[in-house]
Amino acid sequence: MSAITASDRMPVTKQPGADVSQARVLRSEWIKLWSLRSTRWSLAFGLLGMLLGIVVAAFDMGRWSQLPLDSQQHYKSVDTALIGWHLSELAIGVLGVLVITGEYSTGMIRSTFMAVPKRLPSLSTPGALRAVIAIPLFLAVLAVFTVSLGAMIRNSAGAIATFAGIIFVLPGLVGVLSNSLKNSINPYLPSNAASAFFTTNPDPSDHFLHPWVGFAVFCGYAAVLLAGAAVLLVRRDV
Repeated sequence: MSAITASDRMPVTKQPGADVSQARVLRSEWIKLWSLRSTRWSLAFGLLGMLLGIVVAAFDMGRWSQLPLDSQQHYKSVDTALIGWHLSELAIGVLGVLVITGEYSTGMIRSTFMAVPKRLPSLSTPGALRAVIAIPLFLAVLAVFTVSLGAMIRNSAGAIATFAGIIFVLPGLVGVLSNSLKNSINPYLPSNAASAFFTTNPDPSDHFLHPWVGFAVFCGYAAVLLAGAAVLLVRRDV
């Protein structure tokens, strides 16, 4: 066999748009993850685990009149509805292990590191990691915000319209004010306060709050709505 010299090798040309980016890394990892049968089975098992609690709770409600009085008085509806979390915990835990150990057992890890030697491209950008963490935190607080709003208004159309008005319409209304008023009010609007939390390169003209201050302000809005919903719940429904 003759040795292959450098001149015999095909020239390596870089394809347009072939730069490694966080989006492309995540897409490749998702393709590898979803192509495994174990991934779909684990997720299905985890979903069934959570549905188990709903089934048990529905079964209990169907025979509520037959339950002993002591069981009715001490019935824990939330705990019963979430009774399947142990099964989901097992499924997600197994899936997490398989995601990485499968890479090593098949040898795919070598190709992975050859393609992307630096496994966290773009997350080293200032503010990028905070933004990745901020989005799920923001969505969790937004859920509290909207549930509280719905509990206070008790009407789907009205609550959705109010939510849209606060988040999407109110910033536009403030935008027509004078610059001094606009710059004083804008940072504290719910949508802008939340945006400060996950925006990595804010425009100085937007007058955003410090990221964690903005998140605290948004949490404050959610807390006020939650407290108001609790008060109204006690006065109107209990």
